[in-house]
Amino acid sequence: MKMKDLRKRIRRLEKHLREGSQKLAELKRSLEVAEAVKALKAARKSFARAAAARIAEAKKLAVRKAKRKLNLSPERRATCSRDEGQVGCQKSC
Repeated sequence: MKMKDLRKRIRRLEKHLREGSQKLAELKRSLEVAEAVKALKAARKSFARAAAARIAEAKKLAVRKAKRKLNLSPERRATCSRDEGQVGCQKSC
């Protein structure tokens, strides 16, 4: 083989290897970015789930809240039980 042809082949191979390494570096960078985005999304989902759980727990506590016992005299209790069907008794009792 001629020297000129050998030099040309070597130059082509070096160029190909250089482009391959650049391509590999680019792919590695894009992989790192994709992993970072995935981790960020997972963290957001985790935070959203925790917030939803706190809201659900607060709603459960609000539902379980017992009614206050009214301090009524026996006479007032009797009138309220007698007038139970009327609208005004519920507000005043």
